[in-house]
Amino acid sequence: MKMATSKFKASLILLALFAILLLACATSDNKTKQPSNNMASPVYYAGIPGMHGKPGSPGIPGRDGRDGREGAKGDQGIPGKTGPQGPPGPSGNPGVNGNDGAKGERGAQGPPGQKGERGESGLSGTPGNPGRMAFKNWKECVWKNINDDKDNGLIKVNTFFFTRSLHQWYIFTSISVSFFAQECVFSKNFSDTALHVYWTGTLRVHANVACKRWYFTFNGAECSAPLPIDGVVYVVSKSQDPHRVRHIEGYCNNIHKGKVRVGFWVGKCDGYSHGNYDAFTGWHSVSRIFVEEERNCIPERPISSFSRKHEKMATYPFKMSLCLIALFAILFLVCATSGNKTNQPSNNMAPPVYYAGIPGLHGKPGSPGIPGRDGRDGREGAKGDQGIPGKTGPQGPPGPSGNSGVNGKDGVKGERGAQGPPGQKGERGESGLRGTPGNPGLMAFKNWKECVWKNINDGKDNGLIKECVFSKNFSDTALHVYWTGTLRVRASTGCKRWYFTFNGAECSAPLPIDGVVYVRSTTVDPHRVRHIEGYCNNIHKGKVRVGFWVGKCEGYNGNYDAYTGLNSVSRIFVEEVPKAQA
Repeated sequence: MKMATSKFKASLILLALFAILLLACATSDNKTKQPSNNMASPVYYAGIPGMHGKPGSPGIPGRDGRDGREGAKGDQGIPGKTGPQGPPGPSGNPGVNGNDGAKGERGAQGPPGQKGERGESGLSGTPGNPGRMAFKNWKECVWKNINDDKDNGLIKVNTFFFTRSLHQWYIFTSISVSFFAQECVFSKNFSDTALHVYWTGTLRVHANVACKRWYFTFNGAECSAPLPIDGVVYVVSKSQDPHRVRHIEGYCNNIHKGKVRVGFWVGKCDGYSHGNYDAFTGWHSVSRIFVEEERNCIPERPISSFSRKHEKMATYPFKMSLCLIALFAILFLVCATSGNKTNQPSNNMAPPVYYAGIPGLHGKPGSPGIPGRDGRDGREGAKGDQGIPGKTGPQGPPGPSGNSGVNGKDGVKGERGAQGPPGQKGERGESGLRGTPGNPGLMAFKNWKECVWKNINDGKDNGLIKECVFSKNFSDTALHVYWTGTLRVRASTGCKRWYFTFNGAECSAPLPIDGVVYVRSTTVDPHRVRHIEGYCNNIHKGKVRVGFWVGKCEGYNGNYDAYTGLNSVSRIFVEEVPKAQA
């Protein structure tokens, strides 16, 4: 609105300049029209001749033309009406009898027969194939004792192959060590689905005031829709060596179908790119990368009609300003040209030129014209009317004998037959052949949403951090939620609690969904990627505001220093799922 007002003021200023320049041009013209003392004597020219006189009156009309020729003969009259019908001919031979009627419907089924004696036990059938759950496309890659101390790059697995002597089993005769890139290769079936990935394993940084970032790649590139999937670990002292199990999770869209190489990398944090800090991944434990294909349900953001309307309103004053600037430039050029013509000295001016006089009066009317010639012969007369219809003709002779009658129609359908006797029990049929397994289809419908933010960097100690609005379709389902991002507390002895709310209230069925971080020294500043997850029941259908808050731990009422989302991507995931079994 402010932009539109400022452009309107600019337009008024341009109009004022336009009017001032117009007055200046008018004043300049008045000065140049004053007569000069040194002008030459006037020159006069003869007037133009008068116009022609009015034309004379018309001549006497010529005589009438001769009568036209006789018209052509009219068309022949229409034929007379047909005479009355003759007497009927003799009766034809009787028709052949019709075919028999169609067979009646089958009688109603008889009452069930009496229950027979129990038959002998049959042989055991061949065991069937085990049933399958609804189709789900996922993969988990696991490694034991990765122990990769790489500080930057793709995490790799150290695999050791030992060969022992056949006679002395306790002696290693040879040791070979090989390295290969740790990537989880996944086959994606569809192009319009998302990939759900997570890492679970130990991560560590060892340095004085340092930060390292771990992140996922897809075919060598980080996720861009919606944002990268990453987590950071931050330390402030070398006295710590925090090998801790960490969880990094997220969803990525716009990945083509086919082979996808899912990689897990370590690198530098934003703002900590100058140091090559000591990182370590997968210390003496099992590490996992999980990959799952999920239906993509993140909608595109529409452009509201309100935004389009205000965009047009803001453009209008701008276009008006351009038009006024163009008019101002044209008037400036005209005034400049006029000033050049009138600034010449008056001594060298040419003699004035006077225009011709007004035309003379009309001349006298001319004399009447000579009488016209006789007119031409008239056109041929119109065609005559149609003749009168002829008289009715005489009665015709009697008609010939009629043909034999057509065969009669089929007889009426027979009545329904009487109910038949109860049928005997049929033998047991043979087992059918097993069908061919069908092609894998799309997974069952899932209602989910992921809200992501980059570099939240929120130093709030109490209150709402972020909120994710979700549309719940049913009232008898549960909500599955989780948070993935960095959390930190700094105090000599302190604790902070992070928790979820649903429409402003914590979960009560079964219990709240929360997590705490506890520290005992101000020398530590543990910015770490954390994962808080759970399920909540008894939430109504419709719009649900899922909030992530920070507050006080039970038994720790101090206002300790909390920090959320340091220099990394944070996510809230929400999914509607069936209720758990009782």
